[in-house]
Amino acid sequence: ITGGNLDGADLSSIRFEGGSLSASLNGATLTGLDLSEPKLTSKGFIEAELTGANLSAEDRELSGADFSRCACAGVRFDHLTLRAANFTDANLRGASFVGTRLFGADFSEADLTDVDFTDAIRNSVVGFDTAEGLETAKGLF
Repeated sequence: ITGGNLDGADLSSIRFEGGSLSASLNGATLTGLDLSEPKLTSKGFIEAELTGANLSAEDRELSGADFSRCACAGVRFDHLTLRAANFTDANLRGASFVGTRLFGADFSEADLTDVDFTDAIRNSVVGFDTAEGLETAKGLF
């Protein structure tokens, strides 16, 4: 799926095997999807429902991805490079950023309860001072 607008679409029953996903996904439902295989270049996930999805992939970069106000509980962001990603006011409860490279990411007002940042590289990350649940996050301090 390349180009176009999938804002608000329910893609939770679609199975992605290879291929490419590059479309606006603001407000879309992607619950539980395994997005580790397709080439993922989408940047708009504002208010999307991603609970339990797997975005993990070696050598995948999502520069400027906007996950603000996104339901991302339990999402796996492992081993990604996220440059200037926006997680403002996102529910990231139980999400995993293991080995993720975070450059200029914004976690302002996000729920980081039980989030795993083990081996994550954090450079110029902002918003931890206003995030919730930091005391339960792993790998930060």
